[in-house]
Amino acid sequence: MRYNMKKTWLVLAWGVLAQMGVQAQDPHFSQYFASPLTLNPALTGNIDGSLRIASNYRQQWWATGSPFNTMTLSFEQRLLENAIGQFDRFGIGGLMMADNSMSGALRSTYMSLSSSYHKGLGERHRLGIGFQATYGNRVVDFSRLSFYNQFDTEGFNLGLPSGERALATLKPTVSMHTGLMYTYEDEQKRLYAGFSNYHLNRPRQTVVNDSLSRIAQRYTAHAGAVFLTGEALRISLHGLWQQQAKSNQINVGGALGYDLDKLSAVYAGGWYRFGDAIYPYFSYVRNGLQVALSWDFTVSGIREALPRNGSVEISLTYSKPNNSFQKRAMPWNY
Repeated sequence: MRYNMKKTWLVLAWGVLAQMGVQAQDPHFSQYFASPLTLNPALTGNIDGSLRIASNYRQQWWATGSPFNTMTLSFEQRLLENAIGQFDRFGIGGLMMADNSMSGALRSTYMSLSSSYHKGLGERHRLGIGFQATYGNRVVDFSRLSFYNQFDTEGFNLGLPSGERALATLKPTVSMHTGLMYTYEDEQKRLYAGFSNYHLNRPRQTVVNDSLSRIAQRYTAHAGAVFLTGEALRISLHGLWQQQAKSNQINVGGALGYDLDKLSAVYAGGWYRFGDAIYPYFSYVRNGLQVALSWDFTVSGIREALPRNGSVEISLTYSKPNNSFQKRAMPWNY
């Protein structure tokens, strides 16, 4: 049985990973601000309304022919609104995430439960803390992979033993996360800053050549500001710093928003991920539903090897704000 060059590249890519013993890193989104439960557990239920539903889809390095695909769906609900302080917030939430890499040969699924409590420090300020637990599982689809010891005189024969027992014994993990959040708001502006720590317990994971490897902790700091400038215009500025193992990421950017009418608005802007990519951002908001699109243009050295390389991302966010100011000021309702 003969296989095309795409199969051969899969073998080479997996072999490189096996030799390097790379620690797995969490999937990330360019529109990190539209994926609250993968950014900071303290964002759970921190909305000016009763609920929030968010979904994200990212296709990375589409030009390689073997893109990485990441999908999420999350739900958050505010509770006990009549039993806690007037300016306090308590929320719970759930997240499902699927991540497929190497043409679907490696599939990872995650399920998370989280909660947060925000204490109102007067009418303008809030300080919150959140916690989250995540169950993760990885599966290798051997029908999409071929190995050197499956090569015979006719090419790759997947009926032969792969010899890769470690890949068949990948075990699930349970990770614990926490985060802090500060928010200030008045009639003309809204400011926020947060910090989160994912994989506090550093759970063991099975990798190709080291069954005792542990998932590295992920540290994230994020902040932003939204300023209303007139009746229909606002400026939104945001930034992110993130570190996991030897990977560091800094994103900075913003968007300009304009109200089309009392129920709808448009946003246009862009972000820069230092040393990696720039990505324009466009979104449309209608009565609490936001649809957003961004496109990564790679500026790192990989552009020379893959000049058409890039990533596309789509997000959907629905929330039901209690007042018009929150709807106009920030569609993500931080």
